Amino acid sequence: MISDETIYFSSKNGAVHAVDAGTLKKLWSFERNIKSKWFSYPSIADSVLYWSSGDSHVYAISLQSGMILWKFDAGAPAGTPVPNEEKVLFCAGNSLFALE
Repeated sequence: MISDETIYFSSKNGAVHAVDAGTLKKLWSFERNIKSKWFSYPSIADSVLYWSSGDSHVYAISLQSGMILWKFDAGAPAGTPVPNEEKVLFCAGNSLFALE
């Protein structure tokens, strides 16, 4: 995903990365070091990156710093979080979640 000249992507080792699109210089990485084949694509809204990894958590990560703003234990690997104006929606296991 590209937003404001920054490339955001996830990797199989349970990490999400931010890279400058012009220089390809790494800006930050949020690493979980999880041995899992499950990870989601990042999504972005209001300067926050939303992402889930194989540890069954959904994360809100600051676009500027790469620091965790909050995390939620979904109890099962979650699909790609979809933010809208008021909530972050995602599926995990057999459940649909809508977090404020």
